[in-house]
Amino acid sequence: MEEKINILLVEDNPGDARLLDVYLKETFSTSFALITTDLLAKGLELMESHSFDVIILDLSLPDSRGLDTFKRVQSHSPQTPVIVLTGYEAESIGINAMKLGAQDFLVKGDVSGKDLTRSINYSIERFKLLKKLSENTKKLEEKSEDLLKERLKLADAQKLAHIGSWEWDINNTTITWSEELCRIHGLNPEESNIEIQKVYEMIHPADKDYVKDAIKKSMAKLKSFSFYYRIVLPDKSIKTLHARGEMVLNERDELAKMIGTDQDVTDRIHEEELEKLALAATQSYNSVVIADRNGKIEWVNEGFTQLTGYKLLDVQDTHGEVLRKGESTGLSSESSHYVTLIKGKKPISYEGKNFTIEGDEYWVITTLTPVLNKDGEVEKIIAIDTDITLRKRMEVELVHANK
Repeated sequence: MEEKINILLVEDNPGDARLLDVYLKETFSTSFALITTDLLAKGLELMESHSFDVIILDLSLPDSRGLDTFKRVQSHSPQTPVIVLTGYEAESIGINAMKLGAQDFLVKGDVSGKDLTRSINYSIERFKLLKKLSENTKKLEEKSEDLLKERLKLADAQKLAHIGSWEWDINNTTITWSEELCRIHGLNPEESNIEIQKVYEMIHPADKDYVKDAIKKSMAKLKSFSFYYRIVLPDKSIKTLHARGEMVLNERDELAKMIGTDQDVTDRIHEEELEKLALAATQSYNSVVIADRNGKIEWVNEGFTQLTGYKLLDVQDTHGEVLRKGESTGLSSESSHYVTLIKGKKPISYEGKNFTIEGDEYWVITTLTPVLNKDGEVEKIIAIDTDITLRKRMEVELVHANK
């Protein structure tokens, strides 16, 4: 059954109202019901009590004139399309009404039946399309807002975990990085599209071939990858990253792009290395001392106590001067050994004579090893003493025997 079109005509001129009714009966193929009123106030009342598919509105009524007439109708029935009627001299008002939301305008005295039918059909369909578009736009905005919230949550999570994400279309020479991945590499977070060549340039020279080979093999086998590597930041500091990647295939099962994450594990690796070092020091028979960057002793092992007779509390926060009867040691800031270690950032060894808690003399070979932080600066100093007292005594005895 064909659906009836309900039309409200607000027109104070009886002749114009009858003419429009005749046009509709002659040319409008769809079944319709026309209700006519001559005042805006009555029209607004009818809008309250009836549901209309379209409103035809004269802008020159006894109780309202001009664009204000349209504004009142639109405010009252925003979900109903409106066609405005104007005179020859007021055609510009019709154009302005369309700018405000009217679906069409007709000039009285210049309207045919076909014009009226076309305008009604056009206005109803156009209004439906605009309404649908508005609804879809609202849904997209809501989805965009939700997506933005999720992205912000993801960005916060990545920042907390020091994890950055990336995506690479293998047909492009650039790779897309998340803000956190840019921060990890010491780059501007807004610099999201990075040239592949620049990515490889930031990899530590010693790891570059390994990284390229690992990625190449994964691409050839279409397998995921996971490996650790180092990068060199613009300020020359070094970080260790844990890279993970997955292959994304197209409908022909060919490699289309790669996605993955890089996590900054510099601090974790550093802590693990210190833990391993501490464990090894605890189990060592040699004397092992851990000092801070300034050479102040923080920890000693059992081997140190057995060799010297001193415990941690006896030497803590000192450079170990008690072992030299108050004189400076290799950990003292004025010592040439300390200066060489801090500047060179490489292990050094030297022989020296110390004294036990009982005052007995003993000789050691001391090896100072720097522990570097993520910025490549000395953070801790490991001092390992190997007792060579027996060897020294034998050397002295040999000298005396030769005499």
